[in-house]
Amino acid sequence: MLVGAAKEAEAMIAREADQVSAADRAIAILQAAIGRSTSHLPAATAAMFCAAAGEAYRLGRGGSPYQARLLLSDGYRLAVASQREDLGALAAYRLGILNLGGYATGARGLRRAALRSPVPPADGGEEQGTGCLLMDRRGTTAPGAAFVSVSALNCAISGARASGAFETEAKASVRLARYWLDHARRTPSELASSRQNAARIALAALDDAGRVPDRSVRVDLIERLAEAVITSGAATRDLRLDIAARQLSEGADNSVQRAPAAALKARLALRDGDGEAARRLLRQAIFLESGGSLPLRLPDWYLLLAEADPDHRSEHLTAAFRALNSIRSLLPRFDATTAESNFTLRVQPVYEALLADRLSGDGSNADDPVRIGEAQALVEEYRQAELQSVFGSECVAGRPPIRPSELRPHEVLLYPVLLPDRVLLIYAEGGAGPAGEAPRYHLLPANRSVGRADVIGLVNKMADSVSYGSDNSWRAPARQLYDILIAPVADRLGAGSTLVVIPDGPLSTLPFAALLDAKGKFLIEQTNLGIVPSLAYSQPGSSLHGAKSGVVAASLEKEVVLPVGRFPALVGTSEEARFAVAGHRNGAFIENFRRADLEHALATRQTDVLHLATHASFNGRSDRSYIVADGEQIPITDLRGLIARNQTRGEQLDLLVLSACETAVGDDQSNLGLAGAAVQSGARSVLASLWQVNDVGTAQLMKGFYTGLSAGKSKSAALREAQLALIRQGDELADPSVWAAFILLGGWR
Repeated sequence: MLVGAAKEAEAMIAREADQVSAADRAIAILQAAIGRSTSHLPAATAAMFCAAAGEAYRLGRGGSPYQARLLLSDGYRLAVASQREDLGALAAYRLGILNLGGYATGARGLRRAALRSPVPPADGGEEQGTGCLLMDRRGTTAPGAAFVSVSALNCAISGARASGAFETEAKASVRLARYWLDHARRTPSELASSRQNAARIALAALDDAGRVPDRSVRVDLIERLAEAVITSGAATRDLRLDIAARQLSEGADNSVQRAPAAALKARLALRDGDGEAARRLLRQAIFLESGGSLPLRLPDWYLLLAEADPDHRSEHLTAAFRALNSIRSLLPRFDATTAESNFTLRVQPVYEALLADRLSGDGSNADDPVRIGEAQALVEEYRQAELQSVFGSECVAGRPPIRPSELRPHEVLLYPVLLPDRVLLIYAEGGAGPAGEAPRYHLLPANRSVGRADVIGLVNKMADSVSYGSDNSWRAPARQLYDILIAPVADRLGAGSTLVVIPDGPLSTLPFAALLDAKGKFLIEQTNLGIVPSLAYSQPGSSLHGAKSGVVAASLEKEVVLPVGRFPALVGTSEEARFAVAGHRNGAFIENFRRADLEHALATRQTDVLHLATHASFNGRSDRSYIVADGEQIPITDLRGLIARNQTRGEQLDLLVLSACETAVGDDQSNLGLAGAAVQSGARSVLASLWQVNDVGTAQLMKGFYTGLSAGKSKSAALREAQLALIRQGDELADPSVWAAFILLGGWR
C-alpha cells in the first residue's frame, strides 16, 4: 500500500507542469496511505515513502522546508540501513536542493543561521560516503545550509554512480555544477576555482547521463551538463563535449528534439571561433524550437545568436524579449531538474542582456529623455517580473507607477541597475530642475570599475557582518557600497530629503541605512529612507492621523511548536504591542493571539496600523511565508485576506509592522522574500526587520517610531528619528546590528 502510494506520488509530481499543485495532491495521497497502514514497515519501504513524502513536502503549499528536511533525512538514514544506495542518493539529492533554497525561520532575539558559511571541498563526495557523513537527522550541521547542500549533492552523486542510478547522478551533478557557477558569480575572489569545480563535476557526469533510459530526460540532462562546462569557460576543449553533441542528435525523431543538438553544436562552433557556423546552427535551432507547442528555449537561442552575431545584437535581443513574453505566463515557478527559479534561469538573463544593450553607447546621448524613459520603464518591468515570480500563481494587481512630476521637492527615486560589467544609476528628483525643467528620469555615467558580482560580494560581506554585530568588518564594504550606489546622488540629499530606492534583487537584503560616507556618517544620518520593491506595487502613501488612527497590536510570548518548526518563547513583545496602541482612541491589544482573535479585531473596527510582534518567516515563496500565532501559522496570503476586510469598507491598511521577522538569504529569489511578503500583504507600507534583533533594541526602536508617527511625521521620517535616537545613545544599542535591521517597504510618506 505504501509502496504504491509513494510511486503514485512520485509519478504525479514528475508528469505535471504545475509541480506545486501536484505536490499538494501527493501529500493527501501519502497521508491517506499512512493513515491506513498498521504494519511495521521494512526499512527499504520506509525509505521509499520518506523520499516521496519529502519531495511532496518540499514542493507543496501544504508542506514546509522543516517537514521536508526531516522526511528526507530519515529517508536517507533508512536507505543506508537497508543498503539501498539508489534511494539514499535520491533522498540526498532532494535534501541538497532543499537546503539551497535559502529558507529561514524568524526567531527574535537569536542570530540567524549561517547560510553563507564556508562549504566543504567540491570533491567531498568523490570517496563514497565522505559527503554523506556530514548530514545529520535534520539535514543541517553547524556550518550552515550551504555546507550541507554541497555535502548532500556530493553524497547523492557518489551513491547514484555506485548504484547505477544515472538519472539521479546527472541531476545532482547539474545542480551542483550550477551551484558552483552561481558561487563564482557571487564570490569574485573564488571565480577560477569555482568554475573549475563546475566543469569537473559536469564533465564527470556526461558519460553516465547518456545511459539515462528516458530520451527526453537524457537529452535535457546532457544538454545542461554540456552547457555548464561551456559556461564555466574551463575544459571547453574536452572531447566529451563533442560526444555529447552527437548523443543529442541520435534518435531524434522530430524537429523539436533536434533543436538542442543544433544549439550545442553552435556553442562548440563559437568555442572554435567559427562564427558563421554558429550563426547557421543557431538559426536552425530557433527554427526547430519554434515548431514546438511550448518553445521554452527560444529566448536562450536568441541570446546565443546575439553573442554570435554582434552586428545585429539589438535585433536578436529584441527577438529574445518577445519570445520570452510569449512563454513567461506558461513557465512553471521552478525548474523540474534543478529546482531553481525559472525567473533566474529563463527571465533574468534576457532582461539583463536587453538592459545592457539599451543602456550602452558612446555617451553622446547619455541624458536623452526618451532613451532614459524607455530604459526606466524596462527596469521597472524587470522589477515587476521579479516580484511576480515570488507571487507565483497568486495575483496581485499592480498600479500605474508614480511619475517624476508627482514627487514632492527633495524626494529622490533611485534605481540601481547591476549589470555583469558595470553599475548604472537611474534617478528622478522632485521639484523643478535648475533651469526650471519638469522632473524626469536621469541616467548617471556608468561605473565600469565594478559589476554585478562585485556588488553582490560586498553586500554579502556587509550583511553577514552587521547582522551578527560581532566585529567591524562591515565598515569597509559599507564604505564601498556607499561610493558605488549613493555618492553619485549624494548632493541631492540633505535636510528634509527622502531617498526611495527600488533595489535590484541582490540588494534586497542590504541595510542601506548603515552605508557609510567618506566622513564616517551613516546614510540614515543624511536622509529619510524608503525601500520600494517596484513602483507599480507601491504608492507613496500619506501620513497617519495621530491619535485618531485605528491600531490593532497582537503579540506572542509563549513557546509554540508547529509542523513548520519550533518557535521559542519571546520576551517583551506584549510590552511592545501595548505601546503601539497606547494613546490611540481606536486601539485593540491581543496577547498570545490566535487567528480568530486577529480576524475579529480586523473585521470589527477601522484599522490603519496592524502591529504583529511575533515570529515570522519569508523565504522567497509567498505561499510558504507566514506569521506565527498561538498554536497555528497564518500564511501571508491568508493575512492578505484578513487585511482585505478593511478594503471592503473603502479603507486600506496603511501600515503593517512585523517586528520579529527574518528574511532568508541565498539566491536572488530568496532575498526577495520580505519584499514579496510586503506587497502580498496588501498594506501600503510595511516596517520589518532583515534579521533578528534583541528584545530591548526592538522595543526602544518601536517606541521611538510610534512617538514620531503620533507627532505627525511621515513613516520614513519617524523610522529615521527612532534609528538616530539609538545611534545617539552610544551604548550597545547604537550598533547598526540593532537599528539597521529595520527597513520601511512601500509607502514612505
